[in-house]
Amino acid sequence: MFVRFSSRIQVKDIMVSNTSIITSSMSDFIFLIVPSLFYLSVGILIFKKALAKAVEKAILGFH
Repeated sequence: MFVRFSSRIQVKDIMVSNTSIITSSMSDFIFLIVPSLFYLSVGILIFKKALAKAVEKAILGFH
């Protein structure tokens, strides 16, 4: 399940029209950065949990 965050800025439209992302407002940047940081932190959390479980079961060999 993915959570879709909507924003006014469309990265695809910026790339196609060859305009600068700097012309966007600060709220547009927040709508891009906050979901990215959210998904990054969830991914790191899941990775750490999986790594701890793998070490606990001695599945992962550290050389």
